[in-house]
Amino acid sequence: MTGSTPPRHSAEGTGLRARAVGVVPIAFISLATIAPAASLYAGMLLVAPYGKGSTPFAVVLSLFACLMVAISIGQMARHLPSAGGLYTYVVAGLGRTAGFLVGWIYLFAYVLLPTLAALIFGFAVGGYLQHAFSFPTWTWLPIVVVSTLLAAALAHRGIRQSSYVGIILGVFEIVIFGAIALTLIAKAGPANTASVFLPAGAGVFPAMIFIVLNFIGFESSVALAEEADLPRRTVPKAVIGSCLTAGGFYLLCYYAATVFFGPGQFGGTAFTSLGGGNPWGGMAAEVWGPAAILASFAVWSAQAANVNASINPPSRVLYALARARLLPAPLARVQPEHQTPSVAILGLGGFSVVLAIVLPTVLGSPLLAFALLGTVLTLMLILVYMGTCASCIVYYLRKQRGEFRPLMHLVFPLLGIAIFVPVFIAALGIDFAGLGIAPLERPLSLAPWIVAGWLALGIVYLTRLRRAKPEAIDEMGVSHSSEDPPVVPPAQGMAAEALGL
Repeated sequence: MTGSTPPRHSAEGTGLRARAVGVVPIAFISLATIAPAASLYAGMLLVAPYGKGSTPFAVVLSLFACLMVAISIGQMARHLPSAGGLYTYVVAGLGRTAGFLVGWIYLFAYVLLPTLAALIFGFAVGGYLQHAFSFPTWTWLPIVVVSTLLAAALAHRGIRQSSYVGIILGVFEIVIFGAIALTLIAKAGPANTASVFLPAGAGVFPAMIFIVLNFIGFESSVALAEEADLPRRTVPKAVIGSCLTAGGFYLLCYYAATVFFGPGQFGGTAFTSLGGGNPWGGMAAEVWGPAAILASFAVWSAQAANVNASINPPSRVLYALARARLLPAPLARVQPEHQTPSVAILGLGGFSVVLAIVLPTVLGSPLLAFALLGTVLTLMLILVYMGTCASCIVYYLRKQRGEFRPLMHLVFPLLGIAIFVPVFIAALGIDFAGLGIAPLERPLSLAPWIVAGWLALGIVYLTRLRRAKPEAIDEMGVSHSSEDPPVVPPAQGMAAEALGL
């Protein structure tokens, strides 16, 4: 496929803009959805008490676990580039019934993304303004509304503009946190040690559970396949690249924190109380002094990038489902000039604003609303990850048997499923193996029931679809790319095949 390939067109007119972005912008959309600086900032208090001095080892294992899923997703992306994202993969691999239900879960999880991102951004910035400058307690609300509407407006203008903003914000957070980490390592001096990469104690596995949750979102770029340059190659690279980048970021920062504070004390009471319960901020203040305020700016930058990126993937999923006649037809409309799914973007933005106002009002706090939506989204995406791994196995066994590789298309997906099963159990708040996992408290305890209710609604809708238009589900399981199918000679090797080279 050459650079002169014309844009694809939908049945209703101009389709999404083909070849609009390359691998770097696509990868940064996944990175922005992960929001590594914000995830590290908030997650360290959960991870450190379990992992203690072996937390960097737990990070390595978590990265391996997520790579198993990322490789499986990348293998599906090589054959099925589509705005439907993982929905397309599971329908193609698991068939109508199982594929539709996994995809139904995927749809709801992604629709929640913009609200989730805006709530935590509004809560963080609003909280700072409240405590530092005596702003009113409701300051988070206009921040949530304005940031969501700005993200929707930018997404409406085009994926290219939106992704470039994400690159700027993403680079800032990575550079600032990376600089703090390198300063901590330098200050640690002779305390630097490779012993933190060895297992010590029983806390490594529960630490892994919380670290893996910090990777969620690495797959989000798959929904942008129809706008990517050479999507069969670009999307696998973006998914695996964003996973590796986030993993390297976490590894650097957790190693720095562990050796600076001391492996023997890391995760203890003195560590968790550092900085008033903000250990990363406390360590940054120790080594950077007043300049440590940049750490807060980096977190806000990560959260702003998250809000900006959160509109793009779910709007493409809504567009693809409407195109397949599984959702109302207006959601498939494309703005002729910018070639973006305008109705899906604006509808998603409006829904997100309403949900961001109503849910905190009902629960009494934007933080509680964020926690509930975050738990729902986590449970749903873990199910989707496992479903995608299963799809990879079935798809290559049944439809791409000539390319089937036991390690790539059986062992790796099975490892992904096996690792995420206990993560899912832990996310439900169920203790096992004496790990001491706390049960979910209200309103978080409502999350499993919300997931179950949505799944039940999907079963009802599926029953109706099977009678009225079963072919619409099959439409979701096909590629929407004009790029030639991949041909991977055996001599290229496993690494090249995993990246879709």
